[in-house]
Amino acid sequence: QFNAEAAGQDARTRLNSVRFGVRAAFFSALAAKQLLVVAKETLANQERHYGQVQGFVEVGTRPEIDLAQARTDRANARVQLISAQNGYASARAALNQAMGVEGPSDYDVSDDRLGPVPEEYTRLEHAVDLALAGLPEVEALQSRIRAQQEQVSAARGAYGPSLSFTTGVSGGGRVDRITGNVNLVGLSMNWNLFNGMGDWARVQEAEAAVTSLSAQVDALRQQVRLELEQAQLAVHGASESLVAAEEALQAAGERLKLAEGRYETGVGNIIELGDAQLALTNAAAQKVRAEFDLSAARAQLLRTLGRP
Repeated sequence: QFNAEAAGQDARTRLNSVRFGVRAAFFSALAAKQLLVVAKETLANQERHYGQVQGFVEVGTRPEIDLAQARTDRANARVQLISAQNGYASARAALNQAMGVEGPSDYDVSDDRLGPVPEEYTRLEHAVDLALAGLPEVEALQSRIRAQQEQVSAARGAYGPSLSFTTGVSGGGRVDRITGNVNLVGLSMNWNLFNGMGDWARVQEAEAAVTSLSAQVDALRQQVRLELEQAQLAVHGASESLVAAEEALQAAGERLKLAEGRYETGVGNIIELGDAQLALTNAAAQKVRAEFDLSAARAQLLRTLGRP
């Protein structure tokens, strides 16, 4: 019975692992989707810049090299878009595998995210206690310890005598008239006083197995503490990084607007415009990574806590 309980907890552990794998694959696909949006916006900006530069070159206010640079930037943006499209398709295929779906991946993932987890800022010791109380791995080990303790009791039972009771059942007569008899065949008691220390060795082996399982519980407790602390730190770091990334994205957008205005008035140059566009693209990608890191950290925190 205890071994059956442990097997049931193992099933819960596997379910938690599958759930975490699906979440990780989903957030990877979501990040790939957002990077695709960034690539599309970058290409749209480059197309617009190319049209502006082309007009300036045609009227003679800008040199031909500006048009060549704008053409190069536009081509690079197309390459990045193709790469982002392939990345998104690959991420959806990985999500299908994580979900166990054998089918097409021509769908669009939603923009769902994991909200704040209450234990993000909970005192570490309290979070560890909550995790140990709900983790199926801990419950499985406790069930195995109880099962092994029963094995110890069974092994110790060999120290005492064994009682055997046997009976016999017989029947006879004609087909239409059969009589039966139940007879006591024998009653015996056997006590093996010495068998080369075999019984003692089996008891020691069973007790050692209990000690080993108890040590596994201690090791698991330490591992849970480490993973919880790492998950909390990851959430804190990702949250702060996301705030900084949003500020950087806003600043990069303003920089691009200024660079576009300077170029249109003839004060700025094509290099300044290209650098501003690159800064905006990098800031947008950085924000996507920060959002992914935050969701992934929260998913890991939920897994460590043993929660769905």
